[in-house]
Amino acid sequence: MPEAQYPAAVQYADSRETKVMQTVWVNTPEGLHLRKCAAIAELVGQYQARVTLQKGDHSEDAASVLGLMLLAATQGTPLTLSATGPEADEAVRAVVELFGEADEVGQLMRRSWHPRAPL
Repeated sequence: MPEAQYPAAVQYADSRETKVMQTVWVNTPEGLHLRKCAAIAELVGQYQARVTLQKGDHSEDAASVLGLMLLAATQGTPLTLSATGPEADEAVRAVVELFGEADEVGQLMRRSWHPRAPL
């Protein structure tokens, strides 16, 4: 019986590719909250890389908002950021920069939803 042919899935975990790793710390009083998780997931979706965040033994795909929420990372928690793929370096740099923004994403989101907030 011939083997079933399936369309090639995009996979970035090639043994010849470099794995980029860096530690980031959750810097917001609310911890790794929904807005930050959504911003991370949206950001990593722009790169050809498989990006994960790990807290202790628990690792999650950074493109999954729910997965990131499951990390339950509080303020000051160190997370290991790792990526593989053609744009792994760029993806890691972008996520590190997002973690270094001192929750500008949250501040922008809070201002934008309130009807009396100045633009």
